[in-house]
Amino acid sequence: MRKGGGYDSRMSISLTQKECCICFDSKPDAVIMECGHGGICYECGKHLLANDPHACHLCRKTINYVLKMDLSTVFNDFIKVICATFIEQEQDN
Repeated sequence: MRKGGGYDSRMSISLTQKECCICFDSKPDAVIMECGHGGICYECGKHLLANDPHACHLCRKTINYVLKMDLSTVFNDFIKVICATFIEQEQDN
């Protein structure tokens, strides 16, 4: 996952922020997609995704999925994505 340039430049990951801006307890290791806002821990990201209206805490855009990042593996412009959480969409029958 690229930190800068192109599609992934929308992601706002702070490598110096020490705590989640929602719970103020865990380290900020998650990014909300598609808006790319971060500064939150993965647990708070999953909580935002699981509860209606599935909205970003900053811009209120719909959350499609949450990425968990391994910030200890920053290499040049890349950050390792550990996992992603999606909400399964219901299909019309």
